[in-house]
Amino acid sequence: MANIPLVMLGISIGLILVGILVVVALRRKRVGETRETNYRAFFILGVTFFPLGIIYQIVFFVSGTIVFLVLGVSFIAMGLSYLAIGLGNRDKWKK
Repeated sequence: MANIPLVMLGISIGLILVGILVVVALRRKRVGETRETNYRAFFILGVTFFPLGIIYQIVFFVSGTIVFLVLGVSFIAMGLSYLAIGLGNRDKWKK
């Protein structure tokens, strides 16, 4: 029961941050500050997330915490999808 105010505080702070991000995104769109997508960054994130997911899978499997195995699977999925996006648009990488 004592954790409810902390949860409500966390949710309200999260909503405030999302609101600020929406306002900043709308202002950038109005001004016309659009940037090209950096597909090389997607590739680098994929190269980073994929091994991290494998490491999480190994660590959580050895420790016996079944609940957190999902964390490793999600990092592996993000890594593979980012790798696919980055490699699929390799011709658009900035040299």
